[in-house]
Amino acid sequence: MSCSVGLRIKKIIEILDLTQKEFAEEIGVDQSYISVLIKKPERSISSELANFIEEKMSISADWLLHGKGDVIRVQNPESSMNNMKQKLIYRAPELNTKLREQ
Repeated sequence: MSCSVGLRIKKIIEILDLTQKEFAEEIGVDQSYISVLIKKPERSISSELANFIEEKMSISADWLLHGKGDVIRVQNPESSMNNMKQKLIYRAPELNTKLREQ
């Protein structure tokens, strides 16, 4: 099943038990931008932002933009990680399965 970037972001926010504001702060955008993405399925994000989200949170840019591949991408487990990234990587197998099924 294919869905919009906004719906994929909404799924991530729900699974991580975050608010839109917390997610927006984590990736350096306004909460209103996240809200628009979720409400308007025709909206997308730039590849630069998708790549930044991948680097910051290990959420695959390809999955965010196109809904393809694994949701969580573990690139360099030895790099310094924030708590959210650690939480995502720890739950990667579960999240990859759960988000692909929705």
